[in-house]
Amino acid sequence: MAAPAIGEGMFAADVEENGWMKALRLIRRSRVLHMVFWGYSWYTLVHMLQQHSPERSLTVIHHSSTATILFQMMMVYTIVYGLLPRYFARGQFVRFVLTALLAVLVFSVAAVYLKELWMRLVVDARYTLNHKMVIMSNLMDSVVLAFIWTVIYVAEHLFLKDRHHTRMEQQRLRTELDHLKAQLNPHFLFNTLNSIHVIMRHDVKRAERSLMEFSGLLRYQLYECDGPSTTLEKEVEFLRNYIALERMRHGDELELEFDVPAVISYQQMAPFVLIVLVENAFKHVSRSSRQRNRIAIGLRCADGRVELMVENTYEPRVERAERKGIGLENVRRRLELLYPQRHRLDLAAEEHRYVAHLILDP
Repeated sequence: MAAPAIGEGMFAADVEENGWMKALRLIRRSRVLHMVFWGYSWYTLVHMLQQHSPERSLTVIHHSSTATILFQMMMVYTIVYGLLPRYFARGQFVRFVLTALLAVLVFSVAAVYLKELWMRLVVDARYTLNHKMVIMSNLMDSVVLAFIWTVIYVAEHLFLKDRHHTRMEQQRLRTELDHLKAQLNPHFLFNTLNSIHVIMRHDVKRAERSLMEFSGLLRYQLYECDGPSTTLEKEVEFLRNYIALERMRHGDELELEFDVPAVISYQQMAPFVLIVLVENAFKHVSRSSRQRNRIAIGLRCADGRVELMVENTYEPRVERAERKGIGLENVRRRLELLYPQRHRLDLAAEEHRYVAHLILDP
């Protein structure tokens, strides 16, 4: 696994906005840009009318262009601020499309007759329009404007909605991980204290050494693993201390192998993932006087991949009767959250032999 800490990518403080989304937010929220857009639209319309009807006076053209732009503005903002929040944001897409088309039609038709009335009252009493042609022209312009502004607002709405869902999902995952970690720690502490209690019955000096080992484990748990990640080297040292504690507890009645590389490469990983499989092996190892009781732990790390193999002997009849613990279910869920699509956990129970094989990919 590479340098980025586990959890940093998943639980980023915010969802990054790309350039398009920043532009959309700027367009929607900047009043200056709105004024520039409509001002440029007015200027373009004036220039077009001058080219198309040079015989008309500049006053008529200015008033006509102003009236047209005002009706277009009212249509656009009716759709954007009225219909989009009322229907589209609530998932009523068909109703939004129908009402938006109705608004385009109503404003396009009303603009013709009201603009004609305005021009007659303010500029020229003889002012007339070709109603059919102007309505068709207004409809085409209005459809284009409504489409452009709707796309801008819908794109930002969908982005904000997706970002909100992403934040909520991140918060849910963070809460679940905190719960799982809080569940794991008491479980681990209970088993460790129980081990020390067993040692104290037989050997006080060994119990004292066990308490020293336990203090190291507790120190690591309290001060080294308060964040979302730790290093593989610290996790291996934690395993060494735990295995030393269990070795004192079991003594010669248990064959124990711990194969780990002499040099551990620096890499980040989630804390308390490996220990669950090791702890589970000690918890369920066989205690028979008629067969060999054995635990073999092997760790490999290369090219960012961490591979842990834990094998222990066990007694099937006893295992079926025992109460199922939370450790393995806990680690499965944590792996799903912290290493999605980047882990593999195989658990195999054979006759008198249980094997746990964990692979964490970079």
